[in-house]
Amino acid sequence: MARHHDVILEVEHADDLPGRVLLVATNCNGGVKEVLCLPAPPDRGGLWHLRCPDNAEFIGPAPEILASARTPHWFEPCELLLPTARSEYKAEYRDRQCGGGWLPRGGSA
Repeated sequence: MARHHDVILEVEHADDLPGRVLLVATNCNGGVKEVLCLPAPPDRGGLWHLRCPDNAEFIGPAPEILASARTPHWFEPCELLLPTARSEYKAEYRDRQCGGGWLPRGGSA
C-alpha cells in the first residue's frame, strides 16, 4: 500500500535555509519522497489543496513554498486519494477519510 506521511520540523537556527520550517513527506516505509521549506507550519487543508487542486474537499490557505526537493520515491500524491487507491484494509474494515484515502474502520492510522 502507498501511504503518505507529512512530518513538520521547525528549525531553530535556520540561517542556511530560506525558511524555518521543513515539511518532510515520507512513504509507508519511511522513505523520504519530498522536502519542502516553508516560512511557517502549513494549514493541512491548504497544503493538500495545493497538491490536489481538483479535490474540492481540501480548503485552506496555500502554504508559501520557499524551496523544495523530490527524491526518486516521489509519486503523484493525488493517486492516494482515488476511490480505486490500493489499501491494506479490506473494504469492510475501512472508512474513507476527508479528501480520499483510507483509515481503519472506527480508528485512525
